[in-house]
Amino acid sequence: MSKWPEGISDGLTLPCALCGVVPKFDFRVTEECWQVVVGDAEYKRGVVCLPCFDRLAVKKHVDVSKALIEVQFTGVGKTIILSPQWTHRYNVGPTGKKLVKGSK
Repeated sequence: MSKWPEGISDGLTLPCALCGVVPKFDFRVTEECWQVVVGDAEYKRGVVCLPCFDRLAVKKHVDVSKALIEVQFTGVGKTIILSPQWTHRYNVGPTGKKLVKGSK
């Protein structure tokens, strides 16, 4: 059997170090983004789910959508890699969400 490709999910499911939920999807962002968002936190080598990572990034004014490389879903005997194609940005106000801008 050949070596599993680096950076591709192998289906190992560990809970998120922040919220405790087992993620259904893995993700990859640029190294620069990971360093800015997670930095030297005690959980930097652990699992951080995408929703928690996004919340941390927003607090640090980092746009994850520009640094997201891929999202990975591990099914039965396979990993499906999803690449971002389009980003929708919203302003959240008292009346709810309003589409502001879409970008590729």
